[in-house]
Amino acid sequence: MHNIYKTVAFKFLFDKLKKREKIKGAFVKIGIMGAGFETGNLGVNALADSAIGLMLETFPDAEIVLIDFDHNERNYELRYNSRNYNISFLPLRYSPRLNLPNSIIRLLVLSFIYRFSPRFITKSMMSNNRYLKEISSCDFIASIAGGDSFSDIYGFSRLLYVGLPILLGQMVKCKTVFLPQTYGPFKSVASKKFAKLLLSRNIRIYSRDSESRVKVLELMNEKRQKVTNTHDMAFTLQPNFESNKYPKINGNLINGEEKIIGINVSGLLYMGGYSNDNMFSLKADYKTVIDDILEYFITKKGITCLLVPHVIGLNNSEGDDAVCRTIYNKFKGSYGDKLLILEEKLDQREIKYVISKCDFFIGARMHATIAALSQCIPAVALAYSRKFKGVYDSIGMSELVCDPRILNNKQCIDFITSAYESNSEYQKRLKKNMPIVVQRVRDDINSLKQLF
Repeated sequence: MHNIYKTVAFKFLFDKLKKREKIKGAFVKIGIMGAGFETGNLGVNALADSAIGLMLETFPDAEIVLIDFDHNERNYELRYNSRNYNISFLPLRYSPRLNLPNSIIRLLVLSFIYRFSPRFITKSMMSNNRYLKEISSCDFIASIAGGDSFSDIYGFSRLLYVGLPILLGQMVKCKTVFLPQTYGPFKSVASKKFAKLLLSRNIRIYSRDSESRVKVLELMNEKRQKVTNTHDMAFTLQPNFESNKYPKINGNLINGEEKIIGINVSGLLYMGGYSNDNMFSLKADYKTVIDDILEYFITKKGITCLLVPHVIGLNNSEGDDAVCRTIYNKFKGSYGDKLLILEEKLDQREIKYVISKCDFFIGARMHATIAALSQCIPAVALAYSRKFKGVYDSIGMSELVCDPRILNNKQCIDFITSAYESNSEYQKRLKKNMPIVVQRVRDDINSLKQLF
């Protein structure tokens, strides 16, 4: 009997050591939820790309699977740290149709049964549904929630959209981590309860701004040890200098010899938000502000302006590329070669390289401005939510947040022109701060190893 106890104890210790060795990177499997490469939103792409890169820095030999809503499975060949990695994509369906094996409702029902069933039943369930098997086999799941969708600012349905897959992972007993993002606001009681349910089951929560951390602490009754302040992961994204698609703009090369103002025009703000009726309660008229920006820099200052889309190819008018084309066609006769537009469809790394050729940047898509800031290019954010101020505060650049919810048209233009006049000062600050910001993100994500 004594030998049996010794054998059982040895096996227990061996399994613990084996698991510890696994989590160091040799065999780790990580699921990343809430970001991918097929949305058309280059900000979401940048988050997915950065999250994968940071995870592979921490766990160099990990298997990574992206998990999000879509119809088709696919694989991506991506390069990080001089190595090629194969990243798989597991599609879920946001559908109540229980006949679909990857319907989120079906999977949640199965996960509930799985959680409270004996082992012989759970093994049978896994063999009959590979989506459930794939998710439950992850050592941990990391959620991004699109960077700013863990909130009901876009409606409760959006919160459900990003939250249900996280709940699924938790129901099949996966450890879950919330990667750096914005949390809140949560206006309804239902949103608060659902957010608290998901957050309270996490082993680590990263916030990319201090106000979000406060929101999380309020929901979780001050469980501070779980919540870490850091920076947006996209600050670490490396631009692609090797593409053959650029730097051709209007058939000409960007050679860095002339000043260029980059202007990211948001199709979402241009159409008045999802409701088409000034959904974000802007005091300024966004369309007029864009026209006035072009008028000021091209006519008054004689500086070339480049229209930079950051949400591409959507079928509705939310896409930035369609709006940029509309603006270009409207003004090309008046401004000639002083108004430029991107001719090629670029990915998140390529667009970051193009932005690196700008001297100053103005944007309403936050990750377009992060692409500039991370390359020490001063960028004014035309903010429609508090997420901008939070991220800018975190890097000491809050003076560059222009809020059209409280400023009128003239005040917005005055703000932008004043920021441009202080461009060199902001650039010096960014060159000093940005290496610290990038290293902080890397260190914070690397600390995940300590949790296993």
